[in-house]
Amino acid sequence: MLVCYSICTDSNINYSNYYTMMKITNLFRRIFLPKFISKDDYIFSLICREVSKRYHIPIRLILSKTRERHICEKRQIIQTMACDFTNLRHNEIAKRTHRNHSTIVHSRKAVHNAIQTDKRFATEYYALHTKISGKLINI
Repeated sequence: MLVCYSICTDSNINYSNYYTMMKITNLFRRIFLPKFISKDDYIFSLICREVSKRYHIPIRLILSKTRERHICEKRQIIQTMACDFTNLRHNEIAKRTHRNHSTIVHSRKAVHNAIQTDKRFATEYYALHTKISGKLINI
């Protein structure tokens, strides 16, 4: 987006026009984005990207059929946060993660149990939860 701004305005990218670009980006999110994608879809994709970035695992691998524990935990985090941050029903989240609606119920229970028993997991989960919450304030 910054490069697009630079091309359109025929200017170099620098610190002073960064804030102008951020205003344009926020304006784009509020005006144009809802016409192309629903708010819940945008939030779901944001959750996937943030989990993928935090744990350095590609989204396609997280959403794949693999049953490896370290991958399944990340998928369960995505599913739980999707329940928390969106208005999607369990079967809609299940479609996006290529699972069954009962898997979403199990994922929520598994994440909440892990939060109560594993302090490291709880710390990471709440840090990620806070980061995503902060990004959703502007939406």
